[in-house]
Amino acid sequence: MGMMRILLTICLVSIFHLGFSQEGKVSSEIREFAGKKYFVHTLEQGNTVYGISRLYNVELEEIFKANPGAKEGVGIGQELLIPFKKADIKKTVKNDLEIDGSFILHTVSAKETLYGISRQYNIGQEQLLKDNPEIAEGIKPGQVLRITTIKKREVEVKVQQVETVFLPAKSDSLIHHTVEPKQTLYSLAKQFNVNIDSIKFVNAGLVKGLQVGQLIRIPKLRPDYARLKFPKSDDSLVVERRIRDSSEIRITLFLPFFLDNNDTSYAVKEEEGLIYRNELYPRSKVAFEFYEGVRLALDSVRGLGKKVVLQVYDTKSASFDQQLNSMSFAETDIIVGPLYRSNFLKVSPIAKRYGIPIVSPVPQSNKILLDNPVVIKLVPSVASEVRYLRDYYEVKKDYVNCVIINSGKYSDANLVNVFTNAMDTSMAFDSTALLTMYEVDTALLAPRLDSMMNYIFIPSTDLSYISNLVNKLYLLTENYNVRIFAPGKWMEYDNLDLAYLNALNAHFATAYFVDYDAENVKVFLKRYREQYGTDASRYGFLGYELFLSLARFEESNLLENLDQIQSTGLVIKYDFRSFDFNNGYENQGMHLIQVKDFAYKKVR
Repeated sequence: MGMMRILLTICLVSIFHLGFSQEGKVSSEIREFAGKKYFVHTLEQGNTVYGISRLYNVELEEIFKANPGAKEGVGIGQELLIPFKKADIKKTVKNDLEIDGSFILHTVSAKETLYGISRQYNIGQEQLLKDNPEIAEGIKPGQVLRITTIKKREVEVKVQQVETVFLPAKSDSLIHHTVEPKQTLYSLAKQFNVNIDSIKFVNAGLVKGLQVGQLIRIPKLRPDYARLKFPKSDDSLVVERRIRDSSEIRITLFLPFFLDNNDTSYAVKEEEGLIYRNELYPRSKVAFEFYEGVRLALDSVRGLGKKVVLQVYDTKSASFDQQLNSMSFAETDIIVGPLYRSNFLKVSPIAKRYGIPIVSPVPQSNKILLDNPVVIKLVPSVASEVRYLRDYYEVKKDYVNCVIINSGKYSDANLVNVFTNAMDTSMAFDSTALLTMYEVDTALLAPRLDSMMNYIFIPSTDLSYISNLVNKLYLLTENYNVRIFAPGKWMEYDNLDLAYLNALNAHFATAYFVDYDAENVKVFLKRYREQYGTDASRYGFLGYELFLSLARFEESNLLENLDQIQSTGLVIKYDFRSFDFNNGYENQGMHLIQVKDFAYKKVR
């Protein structure tokens, strides 16, 4: 690809001012009281003291100190005194930016990564590390990096004059909402994509709860910290650089092939000789099945004009640790695996240091997401499955009789808390909904059931308890219409009688589901059988779908393009979420699966 020009905004005011809107109308009236100056702000419809503090960049306590009665409430037309602040007048100096020899100086901003900076200037991360040896352990905001220039760059700096009377500040970041019938804190939090505590905080705790017709404030959705873009501006630095061909993506794949074991594990003695059987070491099976799906996906994308450079490593090789220490990740776009948590935790800190997205394609604890914003977890946790069921309950609870069964088991305590704690307080402890049964007893459950339809939610993965519960619930189906809702983990339990689940209209939340009646699944299976002479396993499907999605990106930075993955793939439903920019992403997309006619069917 030829040379391209990119625009990089130069803003000659401090970092603190970046990204703040000035949409709020600042009063031009200034008064002096007791030797101090104040803006005089007349309250209008929709104004809040909190929003005004953001508009003028003044602490809430300063406003309350200047207006003692404001803590008790404010009204339209009321005048507030806002402490006057005058910023230092900042001026830019007309200047043609000079490049110091062969370097451009780059100041690291918050949440920038080494990977992102290397992409911005189109140089390798190894070169960055060579020119800046002090960042070997990672970069920090405020650090100045030396960026090697590719050639003499065309530089254009336009002059701007900045003179401020007051510090730029954020406009009111609240939405005003009138409470409607049947709305709860939980439903509002879902609607506006914020948490309940945030709503309570900006509404003085809502100690009396929600009232129909009440005007409340809702915090606006925060921007996605993972998607930091340079703002476009006419006043900009124009830098000429070479962009790597976007048709190419480099992926490093870590799988537990156990190749050393496959050399010897099936050698058996027979009449003093050795006979090698043509069989696979059992623990290699998952890796080889996943890799077969990967190969089929790469065959599929060749016709799309995409070039995938794939490096594959055996994490169960005796020399893996030594290989890992000598690997270069400077040109890697995406890492997939390792599958075993112990090895994943060896690789993920390296991915974090380089800012490379690393995908875990198999079930893992959510702990792998903590303090590592480049981790992407493909398979949701059981807790996320329970959250999905809780959301479904929230939709249905006003229309059908619902019962939540708490097993009382220590192992299920977290799942029960997930189901109950995030709901509106009035629902979390509703005695008609929550039923604790330490021992399964239909005599306790029957009085809670309705003569019409009953939805029974079971946030449990305790197999012994579940088996007993399903057997006894089945006996109730003679007299009651029942639908049970449970985590997708249940679908892995072979000892649950399918006939009983069918009679109970069992529903499961799961991200992974193969619909063998779907045409795209039939096409895939036909190709897989032709290629490998067998049917695809779960891991064959996962390898195919994941790599087909990755290879189709127009940009290779996965963290900036998660939303480009289609919502429903061949077998996986996608909805990647991160609730804190310090942590990674978990897929929380779910299928709702029903046992119907003695088979698993997709409901939605």
